[in-house]
Amino acid sequence: MDSKKLDKYWATEDPLHLISVLDQKVADFDRYVDMSGRWPTYRDLYYHYYLVNEQTYLYPNYGADAFKRININHFRAILLHLLSLVTAQRAVPQPVSVNTDYKSQAQTDFCKNILRHFEREKKLDEQFQQATETALLMGSCFLAREWDTRLGKVYGVDPDTNEPQHEGDFVVSQYNPLDCIFDFAGSSWESADWVVLRRYVNRWTLVAKFPTYEDQIKMMSCSPQVKRHRLGHVINESNDDLIPLYTFYHKKTPILPDGRMSMYLDQKTCLFDGALPYTKVPVSRIVADHQLNTPFGYTVAMDLLPLQKVYNALCSAVCTNQAAFGVQNILIPREASISLSQLTEGLNAIYYDPAVTQGAKPEPLNLLATAPEIFKWIEYLESMMAKISGVNDTIQGDPAANLKSGTALAFVAAQALTFINPLCRSYTGLHEDTWTGIIDILKEFATTPRMILISGLNNKAEAKEFTNEDLADIDRVIVESGNPLTQTLAGRIQMAQDLLQAGLLNKEEYMTVFQTGQLEPLYAYEKAELMRIKQENEALQAGKSVKAMTTDNHPLEIREHLILLNSPETRNNPEPNNPIIFNTLNHIKEHLNFWTNMDPRIAALLSIPPAPGSVPQMPPQGAENPNGSKVPGAPNLPKVMNATPPNSQIAGAVQQPRMPNLPKGADQVTQASSAKLDTMIQPPTQ
Repeated sequence: MDSKKLDKYWATEDPLHLISVLDQKVADFDRYVDMSGRWPTYRDLYYHYYLVNEQTYLYPNYGADAFKRININHFRAILLHLLSLVTAQRAVPQPVSVNTDYKSQAQTDFCKNILRHFEREKKLDEQFQQATETALLMGSCFLAREWDTRLGKVYGVDPDTNEPQHEGDFVVSQYNPLDCIFDFAGSSWESADWVVLRRYVNRWTLVAKFPTYEDQIKMMSCSPQVKRHRLGHVINESNDDLIPLYTFYHKKTPILPDGRMSMYLDQKTCLFDGALPYTKVPVSRIVADHQLNTPFGYTVAMDLLPLQKVYNALCSAVCTNQAAFGVQNILIPREASISLSQLTEGLNAIYYDPAVTQGAKPEPLNLLATAPEIFKWIEYLESMMAKISGVNDTIQGDPAANLKSGTALAFVAAQALTFINPLCRSYTGLHEDTWTGIIDILKEFATTPRMILISGLNNKAEAKEFTNEDLADIDRVIVESGNPLTQTLAGRIQMAQDLLQAGLLNKEEYMTVFQTGQLEPLYAYEKAELMRIKQENEALQAGKSVKAMTTDNHPLEIREHLILLNSPETRNNPEPNNPIIFNTLNHIKEHLNFWTNMDPRIAALLSIPPAPGSVPQMPPQGAENPNGSKVPGAPNLPKVMNATPPNSQIAGAVQQPRMPNLPKGADQVTQASSAKLDTMIQPPTQ
């Protein structure tokens, strides 16, 4: 190496010199992939998973009776079972705000709708599924989330260039281990400072995006090395529209405080160069398992591949024997006097003279017998592949006869997850990194208003507008694995029946859960109430006054507001000089007054107990005046012999809510639970 190159970090060089260094690093990476045997391994894995090359079909090599090659793809079936285990549980992104105030919590709820919109519109579930499949097959896969300024609606015109200005949009792209170049000498992927992404794009799309480099883009071609390191479509023709585009990202480090990003085609064509426009390098990796002391991933598919090859060879040997000797051959002695008479098609009569032939007769020649050791080895390979991968018979849909209970089957199925725990953790991490990166990109670049479609009241779709200001307080996104039971019709029915048995649903809510499987409408009231209380606490803490209403849940609100008075900072100031104490106590007194004089019908509806020691302001309706007359227009209340408090009389006269009628044909457990709940909500006997 030239001594001058040691005086300066290569990533700080001018664009042309930087691209020259990067081109060499890409070539070194491709050469290492070849020399280490990773390229032929990736190729074998790919073409044994997808039987699309000519050597995998059943065909004779030479002549009609030559060797027959056949692949029974047990390998792919096992990997698909593992893929299903990882991705069956729906990952639910949950945004987390920096603060816990009302504004931040409101942004969190709105951000959930934004994430759901983009998950649906961008088909990100499919992206995560395909990335997991690639990682399971090849060891690792990479997802990049990038901002494209030429996407989205046009909102104006650039006054300098007179070109339309688009609102922009983010793009999520996948890269296999061959097209994500990094420092392969490092000990881990996380320690890598830089990465180069190679993707194949249409040259005419690049011409439209970068008209300044039109001539260079039109003359671009693929090098033989790049052509060779490509799975799937092979670029053979010189006039192919696909050309490789390289994007270089460098972390923000002490030597590069702003990071760096470059886009180039070859050593002479740099399309863009500048500081890293993102918070961090926008590339995340999912890995099936880690190969220690290397930045590369490892997968159980690499262990299964040799077994699949032997499995194919044995199955091909059996197939060749059956194909070659499946047509019956007949041994006929030379001295036999044979005559043939065809009775019908496929049915012949053979005549011979035993006296002349001295007992010789035609006999069949059976060459179909295959050594039993071959079939034993085939069974052994199948069991060994299942053992190595952890995909037992239960996972494959053929449980053992001694496993009859659902608990036993669930336990055996759960054991398979122990073999792919690293992939499960990486799958969750990929979701979190990608969604957090998308939020960071939107916070940085989504400066113009844009419309999204969200689920509104009564599950009706409605359009909402947002900008980056609506995401300012969102810090990151965590992922919770959703229950796959809620994604099936049977699961929704079971869930609705359980809620009905617990008395937590009425008829309308039961049908809502039955049809949609959504639980959010069931606790919408409680959630809105807690959000309002949080907003009131923030106002009281700011020294403002708030008002109560007679329909509030007064016991709950009093407890929540007392949190403010439990703060040592609040109590250190005398009451007259502290508006927090003054306004909070006044607000609590207001709740106490409303609670004492609360309409018992509203209290019963909201399950609010009578205020301690409360006395109604007026005689209860239906009670007698001191002179024995009844209150006009009031319902009759049952007379009691003992001295019952007035509030208890009022509560006893309120008609208790009734449970909805059970569906026709409900089982005995449901009927018993419903009867028990009806008994529990009946008014106590006096």
